[in-house]
Amino acid sequence: MAAPCLRRGGRWLFGLALCLGGTALAQAPDALDRSLEELSGTGLSTAPKNVRVSTASKYSQKAATAPGSVHIVTAEDIRTYGFRTLGEALRMLPGTYLTNDRNYNYLGVRGFNRPGDYNSRILLLLDGERINDSIYDSALFANDFILDIDLVERIEFAPGPGSAVYGNNAFLGVINVITKRGNALDGAELSGSYGSFDAYKARGSFGQRFDNGAEVLLSATGFDWEGPGHLYYPELDTPDQNHGKSVGQDYDRGQNAFAKASYKALSLEAGYASRTKGIPTGSFGQHFNDPASFTDDQRIFASLQFDDEVAEDWGIHARLGYNRYRYVGHYPYADPYVLNVDRGEGDWWDGELRLTHTGFQGHRIMGGLELQDNFLQAQRNFDVGGPAYLDKTYASVRYGFFLLDEFGLWDGLTLQIGARYDHTPFGHRANPRVSLVWQALDTTTVKLLYGTAFRAPNVYERFYNDGNITQKGNPNLSPEHTATLELDLEHYLTPSTRLGAAFYRYGIDDLIGQVTDPADGVLVYRNAQGIEGLGMELEAEQRFANGVRGTLGYSLQHAESLGRTLMNSPENMAKLHVSAPLWGDGYRVGLETLYFGRRYTKSGKVDGYVLTNLTALAEPIKDVAFSFSLYNLWNTHYADPVGEDFIQESIPQDGRGFRLKLTVRF
Repeated sequence: MAAPCLRRGGRWLFGLALCLGGTALAQAPDALDRSLEELSGTGLSTAPKNVRVSTASKYSQKAATAPGSVHIVTAEDIRTYGFRTLGEALRMLPGTYLTNDRNYNYLGVRGFNRPGDYNSRILLLLDGERINDSIYDSALFANDFILDIDLVERIEFAPGPGSAVYGNNAFLGVINVITKRGNALDGAELSGSYGSFDAYKARGSFGQRFDNGAEVLLSATGFDWEGPGHLYYPELDTPDQNHGKSVGQDYDRGQNAFAKASYKALSLEAGYASRTKGIPTGSFGQHFNDPASFTDDQRIFASLQFDDEVAEDWGIHARLGYNRYRYVGHYPYADPYVLNVDRGEGDWWDGELRLTHTGFQGHRIMGGLELQDNFLQAQRNFDVGGPAYLDKTYASVRYGFFLLDEFGLWDGLTLQIGARYDHTPFGHRANPRVSLVWQALDTTTVKLLYGTAFRAPNVYERFYNDGNITQKGNPNLSPEHTATLELDLEHYLTPSTRLGAAFYRYGIDDLIGQVTDPADGVLVYRNAQGIEGLGMELEAEQRFANGVRGTLGYSLQHAESLGRTLMNSPENMAKLHVSAPLWGDGYRVGLETLYFGRRYTKSGKVDGYVLTNLTALAEPIKDVAFSFSLYNLWNTHYADPVGEDFIQESIPQDGRGFRLKLTVRF
């Protein structure tokens, strides 16, 4: 595929000017080789250049030499700004935005967030284990995420194409959630919170590091959110639909558990999550305001990993995982009344083996293979007491081989070349990546990156059918693919003042999108026309000796198809994060202000809006911590665009809310 910068016709000059990319984000130059564990309390939302990250290349490297930008959200960021979910934490980063249809949350990256794709174009990892399921390829970012947000040590986000090392789904970016170790707790911890709309949450955790170096962490969480008592949708304002009023149908409840143990080079993790969400919107033409309408997601995983040096200049990483995903949706329909049940079941094994070699002078070579055996992929759809429209079981295998070489051309200039070959049920795919990094003096970094990625259609997009009532399958779908050219610029005016700039351009071919078939009015996934996206991200960070720190960012992005701006794509975004000590140790305040520009809906648009969140933290005595958060401080009225499965053009979001949280350690 030709580089997207060469395919814009009359807009070539403008496109060439923006063929630069990804903010290179870093800490002050004097932070030499510090680990992220050492920096976990600094509240950095960007990657210090000499801190080591692993998401971009699958091995530990300085952020300054990583291909493209790597953004980081730390445990301290999560605490300081009162983030309640993984999605809220990711939303603070450059180029990201969040959409909520009151059933699931969707993450937009650099102007791309197609309603109804269930985050299948973002690869989500937990300590390196793939979390996307095998039916919908979904990545879950709200209360349906498999882990309590309080157990997160840091989040690494590498935007842009990642298929050269990760294969399928690493299309718009790769997110790796790194969990806390046992010594981070060093005992027992109890936490509880209460918030708006009767939102309760309780967590119990225990972590310990033993004298022999072994560590263990155990945790369990339960939550119950009743949601707004009344929601109004004027599009459904008819006598037979309760005049558009949904009453008590926006609840969200569930539980999760997590266990982690490690000894020397060996680690074992296991997790379970279950979440039930009421549907208050009447999506898919359901009987509106019906308590029988809900979805239930369950996720189980276990992962065994070994990471060590096996000989001089040789490192090995081996991973073996088992995963299970279960989905159930209850959808009531009227005239005549019938309850439709939707089920998806996926079970799979996955494994990875990779070797790293540093024996050649100036080179770091990494190669490996990855395998995923989807031995159960099942979909069912039926009416209770009636016919079955879909009852199929599938199985598939995918595997990939990858090779990277990172080497210094001369002092300050590093080149990384890599590629991956993937075999999928749709044939063979090869994806390259080339990265050139120049570090001038110790204050300026320039990165140039070109890479490609692909996403294969999943079994849901290919085969799902509810009797052609609302949706039908398309077994003839082909993979979609993208290419990105990106340049990162970063400069330190002083050791505590950082400036970053990112300019990028990408093209997407054979996009898989959900459309309405004009022949029968039924939803179907099809390969659509190509998409072109380009933009820039600017950011400034200042850290003061008195503990005040702040980051100001602005993103200008444009994504279009056939000359028209994409739906749900804000062209302008601005983000401000400021935190400051109040008085004495243990008292701090965090302020988050976000601006998102107007977005197009199916046939109109929603206005831009400003969202402000404020969190105050207090630790009045040892091992006791309070926090109080106000969300949507100014009670801004705003709405998110939704897809073809909704009658509504957009779904209004919550107004002002609060959360009070108490954590006690023993």
